[in-house]
Amino acid sequence: MSKEEIRQLFKQFDNGNGRLSLAEIDRAIINFYPQFGTNKKAILRAYKAADTSGNGFVELKEFEKI
Repeated sequence: MSKEEIRQLFKQFDNGNGRLSLAEIDRAIINFYPQFGTNKKAILRAYKAADTSGNGFVELKEFEKI
């Protein structure tokens, strides 16, 4: 996936504040991987792993590394 495709994907789920909350990540995962939609623990683990800054959100630079 190209950087531009990743940015577009990020924008698709971002509410416009430039970072993804747990709810936004949850929607993205359910959209692309519906089988994980019921596994909230796995989604939370993935979210925490992606939030390398530890600020409670996933910014674009972190999202690009997923």
